[in-house]
Amino acid sequence: RQFQDFKDPEVAFHACSLQTATEVLAEGHLKIGVAVTDNKRGVYCEGLKRKACTTIYATHTLVPNHPQIAVAVILELCVDRNRGRTASKTQWVQDEDSVIIMGAYTHLLPIARLYDPGFRWQRCGGRAWRGPDP
Repeated sequence: RQFQDFKDPEVAFHACSLQTATEVLAEGHLKIGVAVTDNKRGVYCEGLKRKACTTIYATHTLVPNHPQIAVAVILELCVDRNRGRTASKTQWVQDEDSVIIMGAYTHLLPIARLYDPGFRWQRCGGRAWRGPDP
């Protein structure tokens, strides 16, 4: 995959847990996931105008040795929209080979503020609710 082969390159974003991000980055590419909307299989991502939506569906997990902070990863992508579809009128669905990972950013969430205004739509993994292991 090279940018030169893309007919309609666009910036996009995909959110995941820290564990999933390490696996994706080790593999070097995103794979089609199990979630499907409107019977459209592919790599789901958001365009630049909907970048903020990624923090809503990102799975936040506790940071080892710092259980008061939850973390998720937002991957910045370059996608070929010529080889993509749209699900639910807004979310982009791409073929695996029409996605290039450009960067990875962390989204840190102090769990003590989870119910503060502006934080209420964050998704936290079940382990975050149980707290650290003894």
